[in-house]
Amino acid sequence: HMIVAGSSDSGKSAFLRSLVYQVARQPLPVDLYLADLEGLTFAWAEGWPILKTPIAQDLKAATDITRTLLTEVDRRAQLYHESGGYPESWKEYRDLTGDSLPWVLAIFDEFSALADEAGKGSQFLQNIGQLAMRARKFGVTLVFAGQDFKADLLNTRITNQLKTRVQFRAAKREQSEVVLGQGGAERITTVGRARVRLDGEVTEVQTFWVPKSVVIGDGVAGAIASLGTTRNRATGPALSNTERDLAAWAIEQNGGYLSVPDIQSRANIGYREALRLAQQWERVGWLEKDVKARNKRRVTDILAGVVGLKAERLQDLKDLKD
Repeated sequence: HMIVAGSSDSGKSAFLRSLVYQVARQPLPVDLYLADLEGLTFAWAEGWPILKTPIAQDLKAATDITRTLLTEVDRRAQLYHESGGYPESWKEYRDLTGDSLPWVLAIFDEFSALADEAGKGSQFLQNIGQLAMRARKFGVTLVFAGQDFKADLLNTRITNQLKTRVQFRAAKREQSEVVLGQGGAERITTVGRARVRLDGEVTEVQTFWVPKSVVIGDGVAGAIASLGTTRNRATGPALSNTERDLAAWAIEQNGGYLSVPDIQSRANIGYREALRLAQQWERVGWLEKDVKARNKRRVTDILAGVVGLKAERLQDLKDLKD
């Protein structure tokens, strides 16, 4: 889990925006939850298909997100148990089962204000405490962001789980000490500059930045929105010859289906790389899960068009199967 702090105009909000942009573009399936008390940091992300609930702009909605996350953690705990392989992490479960269980990212901006409004002993903070302790092994990552954090706001149970701590310019040395355990951030003068504590080591870095125009305009917002609403265009990454042959084989010789082991053997690649390719194709609408075919993905008309095969051929295969 992560804590991100910084005074006004320090670069904190731009960092959070860039973080969400990068998360949305990476190939793994992701479920995103956002709490934005002021309604400014993430307003441009409203309506994204990866956003699982409306952006929370008050304490009640933020508390509802924590309840949803706890329910999901319980569901995943049951999946781990049913897998029979006793996985101890999200990655281990995915490798064991081939299930493309999404990574879950929840960002709570202005967390200090939410916590102050909720008060100690509130359902919100109780849920946050449980999530901090339990969520990471089930593929749920929490990010707490705010201008400042009081020493007594995050109890030991929570702070012990914050392995990544990012402190942009701090108004006072005390703020830097709360987040990093040492001063230094109060001397930062460059926007976007931060001191980062990772695995116990503190270093100063210049954080990455994506212009707002890219995110909102012709960047990932439009691309992701189109994936959520348009399923009839041959869009997506360019295919190599091996990948094109793989797709054609699935359509012509494998009943229109692909599994991760199929990709491994046909493309002569490792399991992790095969899983990543399957998930990437699923995200752009080239493959889709079929509840009747466990651990297999069905080739869509979009991919058939990309490799130059008519959609009618896929329909013929479906009719034969039925």
